[in-house]
Order: sequence, then structure tokens, then C-alpha cells
Amino acid sequence: MSLITVLSMFGSLTAGIAVAVGHHFFYLNNDGDFVGSSADQEWTLRIGAGLTFLVRFFYSFSLGVALVQLFWGRFQSVFGTTMGIADRAFEIRTSPAALFDLGFWVFSPIMVFHGIVYWLLPLALVVAPSSLTIALGGSSGEPALVYEYHRRNLFIAYLIPGVLVLIGCIVGVINIMGSTRSYSSTLSTVIRTSRNEALDRLIHMTDRNGGNPLPQRLARTKVRLAVLYGTSVALDGENFAIEVVGSGGRIDEGARHTPPGTSQGEGRLDVQRVEERDSELENLSTAESQDYPRGSAKAKDRPILLEGRR
Repeated sequence: MSLITVLSMFGSLTAGIAVAVGHHFFYLNNDGDFVGSSADQEWTLRIGAGLTFLVRFFYSFSLGVALVQLFWGRFQSVFGTTMGIADRAFEIRTSPAALFDLGFWVFSPIMVFHGIVYWLLPLALVVAPSSLTIALGGSSGEPALVYEYHRRNLFIAYLIPGVLVLIGCIVGVINIMGSTRSYSSTLSTVIRTSRNEALDRLIHMTDRNGGNPLPQRLARTKVRLAVLYGTSVALDGENFAIEVVGSGGRIDEGARHTPPGTSQGEGRLDVQRVEERDSELENLSTAESQDYPRGSAKAKDRPILLEGRR
């Protein structure tokens, strides 16, 4: 899986560079040519804009994969970060709000730098289509409209972002090597890393619908990805999970089962009732599974005496 992630990062970057080179030769082929009809001019500009879009797509995909590796790598190396900051860092590819959060800058300055590059890629690549302009010229002495290619604009538009994306890919590979595994931003990754009893005690029953906004006590809780059992070296077979470093609020066992508007005393009573009901169901299941002589009444037709009830 790590090899696939590395290949996707550098493969996408290579594809973007290949499209950028193709864009250069396309404009070079049109340099000095006479401008034909308006339809020919429109198609030339459309092709240039399409090539720019492909370069941006491959660059963004490559840097996006690298940002995911940066997040999970940093999430393991820090002592602990609040859940609110971790949320903003996790969604850096879909929302630039984290760039305006000082806590995110403290969490990972490298992620901040590459997050800025990620969101400024469209702005940097706006220069590329304008590298081919129309000027007045002509070799026969008669004025005519010809295409004029400005190589420097295209090189600046593609080369600088390409180098920054390459740096991001290298940092991403370093994080993969440090954690000995690669990560993704899929839901299954979050589910697999959240198998922890501490999280079950921390998150109340009323908070498990996942709706916004995030409760403040959870936003202030410090978490990290760590080895819960085994050595500190990342090896297969160890129990990795999101660890609660510091709680942002008091963890109350009864409150986890208390619906809104219910007092704590009523909540504890409801918990006791649920436990008694579960015990009764278990006794029923045990009684029904008993063997009876042939010809006798079935277990479900026999009266059952529940233990603990009078």
C-alpha cells in the first residue's frame, strides 16, 4: 500500500510535467503563425486552457496525497493536539479555514506551507494560458495578426509550482518511511483508528450522530495516533489507535446514556434498568436453550423463573 501511495504521488507529478511539456510544444508550434478565423483562434485558446487544467489537476492530486501523509505523520509525532485543530488540519484539502488558525500553524508549519501552495495552485496557473498572445506582424510587409509565444511566462507558471509539489512529495515519502505505512483520507481509515475504549467513554451517546457543530468539550480534548500496546516502534501486530491525551471535559458514565433534557439521576436509573433488562434477556436465552425429555412441553411453553425477581 505504501508503494502505491508513493507511485500515485510521483506518477501524478510526472503526468503533470508531461502535460506541461506538451503545452510548451503546442504553443511553440503556433508561435509566429498567422491567426486564422475566429473559430481557429478560439480552439487554440481552448486547448491551451484545457492543458492548463490538466496540469493543475495532476499537481493538486499529487500534493493532496502528500498532505494526507503529512497529517497522519504529524498526528503520530506530536504529544497531543486538540480535536478541533486536528479537524481543521484533516480537511485542509477541502477548506482553507485551517490556514487562518494559529493552532494549525503550531501543529505543523510544513503542512501550513504546503496547504498554502495547494490553494494557490489555481492562481499560479492562470498565467499559463496567457503565454500565447496575438500581436501585429507579418513578413511580407503587410500588417497581419500572428501568434506570439512568451516562454518565460509558461515556464514560471509550471516550473515553480512543480518544484513545490515535488518538495511536498519528498516530505510525504519521509513521513511514510517514518511511520512505516501510508494513510488515506477515507472513512475506513478513521473508523479503524478510532477503535479505543477511551474514545467510547469520552464521546457521549448524544454526540454519536456526528452532526455539527463539534461540542466544545470534544474540541478541547487532546488526541493523537499512538501505539496503545507493544513497543514504541511501529511494527505489524501492534495496537494502533487514536489515544486520548487530555480530556476537555469530565467523562461521566451515566451521561453517555442520558438523553437531552434528562437529569443525571434519571440517566443513572435508566442505565440500571437497561442492565436489568439485559440480564433478564440473558436468563431467558439460557432457559430456552435447555434440553427437555421427549414428550415434555417445549421450553417456550414452560414457566420461567427469572433470577433476582420476586
